[in-house]
Amino acid sequence: MHCPFCAIAHERLDPLYRELLNSGKLRLVFLDLIVHPDALQAHQYLHCAYRQLGNKTYDLITQLYRLLAEDEVNGPGKQLELLQQYKCGDMPSKSDFDNAVNALLKALAQKGVSISQLGTPTFIIIKNGTVNVVVGADVARVISLISQ
Repeated sequence: MHCPFCAIAHERLDPLYRELLNSGKLRLVFLDLIVHPDALQAHQYLHCAYRQLGNKTYDLITQLYRLLAEDEVNGPGKQLELLQQYKCGDMPSKSDFDNAVNALLKALAQKGVSISQLGTPTFIIIKNGTVNVVVGADVARVISLISQ
């Protein structure tokens, strides 16, 4: 949630995401890759928000990234202010997030997909049985892969 590159990529991809989500041609799965240590609490609250909002969490994510894109210095604090209303008693821990990332990497490796490097953002695009990995904010590549 604190990565400016993720915020920029999300902002640029949002119109296409919404079009494909609305037509049922896209399913988004966000996986928390906690690279920015101060972002842990925001990700924890975001999971609580998902339990309350379900798929409407996407709109919240868009709003959170806008806050960061508008103000990298104060954006994380503004994000946290907005997210605190979603506090829950069973927030995931850092190790829960790390375990989820490791489980995904292991599952992909079993399918023959090796990811030697992760970055923020990392896009894993699975379409028609083909897995493509885009590390970094290569929005043009992501658009090409999901628009085909």
